[in-house]
Amino acid sequence: MSWTSTSALCLLCAYSTLWITCYGSFMVLTPKSVYPGIPLGVSVTAHKVVTAPVSVALSLETVQHERSIGNAETILLPGETKLLTIQVPLLNYTTPFLQLKVSATGGFRDSQTKMISINQNTSLILVQTDKAIYKPGQKVRIRVVNVDRYLKPVFNPLTVIIENAKNDKLEEYKDVNSKNGVVERIFQLSDYPSLGTWKIHVNSGGIRLYTSTFMVEEFVLPKFSVDVKANPGFLILSDLTKVMTITVTANYTYGKGVQGQCELTVHYTASSQEIYHKELNSDGVAVFDHLDWKKLSRNVDNITVQAAVTDETGRKEQGETTLAVYADPKRVRILDTSTTILRHGLPAHIYIEVSDHSGNPVSPVTLMMDVTHPELKGFTEVLNVPAGETIVKYTFIAIKSQEQSYYYNRGDGTLKAWLQMNDNVFDSKTFTVYRTKSPLALSILPLESQTIRVGESAIIKVNTSLPSYFDSTLAYLVMSQGNIVSAGQLKDNSFVITPTLEFCPLSRLLVYMIAGSESENGEVVLDAVDLTLTGCFTKEVKVEFEASETRTGTEVEMKVDVSRLDGSNEMPGQHDVFYLAVDQSIVLLQGSTDLNTDKVVSGLSSFDKVDESVTLSSAAAYFERYDVSYMTNLSMARYLHEFPIPVNAILVQANDAPSPKNFDTEVDGKVPEAAYQTSARIRKDFPDTWLWGQAVTDVNGHLRSKVVLPDTITSWIVSAFAVNSEGLAVAKEPFKLTAFQLFFLSMNLPYSIKRGEVFVLRVTVFNYRSQHVQAVVSLAHSDQFMVVDETESEGWYSKSLSLEAYRASSVSYRINATTLGQITLHVTATDPADGQKDEVKRELLVKPEGVERSRAITKVMILNSGKSLSETFNIKWPQEKIVPDSQRVEIKVTGEVFGQALSGLENLVSIPFGCGEQNMISTVPNIFGLKYIRGTSQGGMEDLAAKLTNNMKLGYQRQVENYRHEDGSYSAWGDKFGNAESGSTWLTAFVIRSFAQASKFISVDNNVLETGIEFLKSCQDRTGKFIERGQVFHSDMQSGTGSGDGLTVYVLISMLEASQALGETGSLSFKNQIDLALNYIRRNQDPEKLKQEKQIYLAAITAYSLSLVSNKDKDILQLIEQLLVVIKELQVPWSKVDAQDIKTLQSKQAAGDVGPPYIVKAQATRDLEIGAYVLLTLTRIENLAEGLELMKWLQSQQNSKGGFYSTQDTIMVLQALSEFGSKFRPGEVSSQLQVTHPVNLAFTLSGSRALLLQTATLPWDTTKVNVTLTGGTNSLAVVKVVYTYYTFAGDDDQVPTETLLFLETKSIRLGNGMHKVEACVKSSKSLKYKGMFVTTMALPSGEKPADDQSTILASNPMASRVEADEKFIHFYIDKAPSNEGYCLTANVEPHLEFEVQKPGFAQFYTYYDPDNVAEVPLSLTCHNCDTDTAVMVNMASVLLTTVVCLLASLLACM
Repeated sequence: MSWTSTSALCLLCAYSTLWITCYGSFMVLTPKSVYPGIPLGVSVTAHKVVTAPVSVALSLETVQHERSIGNAETILLPGETKLLTIQVPLLNYTTPFLQLKVSATGGFRDSQTKMISINQNTSLILVQTDKAIYKPGQKVRIRVVNVDRYLKPVFNPLTVIIENAKNDKLEEYKDVNSKNGVVERIFQLSDYPSLGTWKIHVNSGGIRLYTSTFMVEEFVLPKFSVDVKANPGFLILSDLTKVMTITVTANYTYGKGVQGQCELTVHYTASSQEIYHKELNSDGVAVFDHLDWKKLSRNVDNITVQAAVTDETGRKEQGETTLAVYADPKRVRILDTSTTILRHGLPAHIYIEVSDHSGNPVSPVTLMMDVTHPELKGFTEVLNVPAGETIVKYTFIAIKSQEQSYYYNRGDGTLKAWLQMNDNVFDSKTFTVYRTKSPLALSILPLESQTIRVGESAIIKVNTSLPSYFDSTLAYLVMSQGNIVSAGQLKDNSFVITPTLEFCPLSRLLVYMIAGSESENGEVVLDAVDLTLTGCFTKEVKVEFEASETRTGTEVEMKVDVSRLDGSNEMPGQHDVFYLAVDQSIVLLQGSTDLNTDKVVSGLSSFDKVDESVTLSSAAAYFERYDVSYMTNLSMARYLHEFPIPVNAILVQANDAPSPKNFDTEVDGKVPEAAYQTSARIRKDFPDTWLWGQAVTDVNGHLRSKVVLPDTITSWIVSAFAVNSEGLAVAKEPFKLTAFQLFFLSMNLPYSIKRGEVFVLRVTVFNYRSQHVQAVVSLAHSDQFMVVDETESEGWYSKSLSLEAYRASSVSYRINATTLGQITLHVTATDPADGQKDEVKRELLVKPEGVERSRAITKVMILNSGKSLSETFNIKWPQEKIVPDSQRVEIKVTGEVFGQALSGLENLVSIPFGCGEQNMISTVPNIFGLKYIRGTSQGGMEDLAAKLTNNMKLGYQRQVENYRHEDGSYSAWGDKFGNAESGSTWLTAFVIRSFAQASKFISVDNNVLETGIEFLKSCQDRTGKFIERGQVFHSDMQSGTGSGDGLTVYVLISMLEASQALGETGSLSFKNQIDLALNYIRRNQDPEKLKQEKQIYLAAITAYSLSLVSNKDKDILQLIEQLLVVIKELQVPWSKVDAQDIKTLQSKQAAGDVGPPYIVKAQATRDLEIGAYVLLTLTRIENLAEGLELMKWLQSQQNSKGGFYSTQDTIMVLQALSEFGSKFRPGEVSSQLQVTHPVNLAFTLSGSRALLLQTATLPWDTTKVNVTLTGGTNSLAVVKVVYTYYTFAGDDDQVPTETLLFLETKSIRLGNGMHKVEACVKSSKSLKYKGMFVTTMALPSGEKPADDQSTILASNPMASRVEADEKFIHFYIDKAPSNEGYCLTANVEPHLEFEVQKPGFAQFYTYYDPDNVAEVPLSLTCHNCDTDTAVMVNMASVLLTTVVCLLASLLACM
């Protein structure tokens, strides 16, 4: 190039937009997020600077006003990389973004700007509960630790929110301060909480920082674990004669082996199994080594082996293992250490293991290698594996050739390795191909260790490939916790890195190369590797006791020591210590809640924003994965480009690699028996949590505390953490302290029993001493229960028991529980020879017999004028039906219109299942809930919103995959059942309407919407009327919209709502169909005609459809008003009652029979739908004042679970309440609801507590509840009084007047304690319902299904689906049974021994109308009944049958 042309080019560059001086290239890298208060790291690199150093200036600015809030500057030499830091101030940022401006002057000129998001989550929040699972009525102990990234305490106020399993906000500890960065609270669970996953949210300044979970369930703690191991862990089909040993080990939580029986089940296939039995030895071990594998199928990849161990107490626990099944004794594996990304010109190293399935060498074999590459021609190579070797190395590399060239193809590379003698023995691997414009490559060579200690240096080496005429600059940066903490340049393809604490706990090292010719600015290539740091903790905590085993109930000294790990000689200083000790049984059941190093490391690592879903196929992809923004004038290959590349040759190398070895260590030790001599004290302290407390160490970091062990014979998991101004210290692992006795008793108790039942209390005495014992077991007399057929002596029921050395044995008592609530069982075991004694008191919950019924009265209170408003709730108990002592009353209060409905939404929005209609019923309420949360800008509802969104996604996916026809329509079963050519017009309209609304929150495929819309268009005739083409399985769900004009109006509503959600665009447009349908309605829906024909339902839906029209002319508005007048004149139930009804109303109010001042008409579900459509109409036309009374009436009809009478009315009322509540807002007023009778309570309903579901328990015999609302104008309270009681099965006080369903049950003894239970069902000819039916068996106490769900389903061809757990079996049935009916059966077996059982119950009901139900007791025959004796009951004789059955059982069993 001549001097003249060069000068011209430079002159052109000087006046370009970026002011780039010739050949000047740069790279600026920054995190995509900035954290207030934490310095922002920015890496700057200069490449190929022509004449002079480059001055770089950084400015961090607000977006709106471009005001600088931080800056930095430096001078870069050619090829130099520096790390600049900008102090980010703690400000009240009003926008979620800042912008970073970069200016370069000197050697070249440039200016660029990048947007950076603001992440307000600058603290590490750690939440610890004392346990991971709780029972009803227990206390939840909570600790919230707030530290910065260097683990120093943060003292910002925290708000801690408790949400139950229904996502109801039950408690809010607002703006809690701490002196040491730790907040402690105790939350009391009620006796009847919602079961499932509860949440603890931690907020600060309105920002959600962290969410933790715990479980609330009814459970019995496991007392031992079962471990199943196989040697070898696989089977070879070609050699099934090889001995397979299955070892089952069962150990109690206190470390001793379990004595009892082991049942081993080998599941060859889903329907084929073999069962073996063996007694456990004294170490709790059973070895099975002669198993029959002849039944093994050759079509399975693995089989399951299950072990069920029953100990002397009758407790049963299970364990299992999976055995792999292989056809060939040899295997080929491509190891994970192999190259995963193919780069131009650099070697790819593949490590292949050829061995038997235990990892041992095999005889010499020949290995075939098949390689494909999108830029290379495929090839196959042969690799010989010598004898004695297991791992070989295979290397191939791209080498430049000028003879041939071709272009990139899309796709990844693959490698397949297989045995030449058997191509069914193979392994394969997929490679990512790194894309570049130029023939460039860079890779980081394997490190000597992936773990680097803070303060110690490590050498990083890289391998590069580039043309000789390219200039290159090598640089690196280190990302940790979302920030750049180090950066620099490389010399000679290597550099030394010395990690600091800023690297902790995990760093991402990115090494990049800028390379190009003189005529180009160049291109960037890079590689990355994770660095795991050790030495990140400067302090640690140790918890110890003098011995690892000691006797229960003794005083022991707990030692907690805080020590330095940074090599400093300074004393650790005083620390606040927080300690926890929990029963190992809890850990076995649900896991540990220890706050240890692993959890702290995991918490700190959460600041790393790494997107593992990004494929590392380009430079831009690397930066995207590691959340790095770049500013550069270099080429950043992001997509595939076409340009010639050279053909490869292949180089192959092989080398040896050692096989891994396993080392096992075993420690055996015994403690002298004298250390466990049993004292004469009562063991009655059996907590799940032993220790939960706080103390202060001395300046040396030492804490010594005397504590007394509880009475549980178990191992206690003891942990602690400590904090002071220097930071947080945690323990690597907890201390395990075993509380033990050589002579003790154990009782195997269920979680609960029913009053009047006789259960067998098995008392097991363990003798771990070296001599035989003749013991005496005694049960104390109590007024709470009776002991059957035992003689009392001086207040005790005593039995003798012979115990061999190191063995256990049992005695039994038959207990008849006579009172409700917790009863106390007081038992002793004594060795009269030497006075050894164990004494235990345990609690057992006794529940009422019968079936629980729950009712609700809901009222809306609005303070329009004055300073207070009072209401009275009258409860009418059906005393003649109530099981004695089973009543309870709760009051639930919210301060928003949709509050009560939203709190009950969890019962309506469980993960969708069932047929196409069920799926939509359980999906749609998610939309209304999310629209309300978004429309009212509710804070603190992020988790509920996320759950609703996820439910929508699941429902959408299931609906499309299972219930969609090829023509885009939908039906109850899709294409799975029947030969229906098309789906239902009504259901398709419902689905499209719902999907259109859901599209605002989730991704909905346009094709799904388009094909559904086209189907609906095809269902409309020339007049504008819509025709039903298919069949709706649940016809009641259609209500009045299933055919005729009602269907046309319903489809019009769906189209109008869908068009509003989607907009009138292209193929998603309904405009012509909407116009046709509107014209049809105008011609056919005359208000006077509707009035004469009393078509109130059609008038309501027509009014709502017209209110949805976007451009309403005067005629439409007038027609809406006329329709609303017709509805009023036809005496809707929420309107003022007529003169004839007033007397009835007044008399009922005087008697306390009614709560709200409304008369509910006969057709409840239809009235609710009418009310919902009218409220939607009034909301649309902004007539909120008139809608207010209607809203109150709809709220008053809500049941105790948050739903309404049926399904479609529930959906429509929820939509109406959601939309009305979004517009009718109580405003920012201070309000309070006071309960003045029967007790004094106060609920604050202002601010963040307005949507909080606040609950309180009232006296059980409450008949009247008086409440008063105080506050400003428009103060609002939605108050629900829920009263619950038990009645006998079949004796419900709210049953249909006409019997349409019939149910009988019977039980047949099968032997070995098993029974066959049958529920025989039939329906009346008068039944009009055509939907799904459900039969539920609630099993008697102590029983559980003997088979899994698939086995039960296979035995019941009339059922479409079966769900089963330990308490219930549910059968789903497609259609109504005939007049003759049929029987559904299941086998059940005892898991606890009962001599007299109160009946469970069986129900047969219509799924979509659960009030239409037949209910009867479900009883089993007693021990001495004949095999073919059956218990038959029917609804007309429930009470008599119960009495007769109980008497017969007692007489037969004497």
